[in-house]
Amino acid sequence: MGMDDEGQEITSCVAVPNESAEAFKSKRPSLGKNQKIAREVLGEPLRNSPHTGKDGAPVGRPCIAFDVAVELIAERMPTDAKHQKQCTKVPEG
Repeated sequence: MGMDDEGQEITSCVAVPNESAEAFKSKRPSLGKNQKIAREVLGEPLRNSPHTGKDGAPVGRPCIAFDVAVELIAERMPTDAKHQKQCTKVPEG
């Protein structure tokens, strides 16, 4: 296993519960109004998608084309049609 601070060999270990995973879960930021709409709108198309692992999506995870996702979300944005696509722009960076 390695050596301890006194230079003696470490021959065993003990698993200790770690609270950090729970702390991370509880501090996850809440979704904004538009983000909630996007999650709701994209759920079914993703579940029904025959495509997986494309364009950087994790292997085995369903995916849809970005432009298709934008179109689906834009239709549900609570704004006039002229500004719907602006609400779905992804910030650069």
